[in-house]
Amino acid sequence: MLAYKETLTSDITRVALEWLPSPVFVHDVDTLFYANLAAQELFGASDRSHLEGLAIESIVHPHDRDAGAQRRTLVLQHDHVYERVPLKLLTLQGEPLYLEVSARRIFVGGVPLILAVGRWGS
Repeated sequence: MLAYKETLTSDITRVALEWLPSPVFVHDVDTLFYANLAAQELFGASDRSHLEGLAIESIVHPHDRDAGAQRRTLVLQHDHVYERVPLKLLTLQGEPLYLEVSARRIFVGGVPLILAVGRWGS
């Protein structure tokens, strides 16, 4: 019964994460590894492969790149948590995009990564 519950919980988590209406990303300092459906739509990606593996700097507006790199380093190296930080990003088409992003460190297979959840800025 326990194995069934663990599998069920894992499946529910995976599906819920994928279908959340908020954009969700998993990345390190340099590279985007995961983007849910809302993130794909927000950034104008017709397929997950257009975002995954992408350099983070390519979707961060030039004005926010230095500060963003510093924040990503703090999250990964010092477990700093950010809540609702306003960011100026770029869609894949180069259009500006404003989001509030909350981010924290997670571990996937023992590797530290950043889980970021966005919401449209107010």
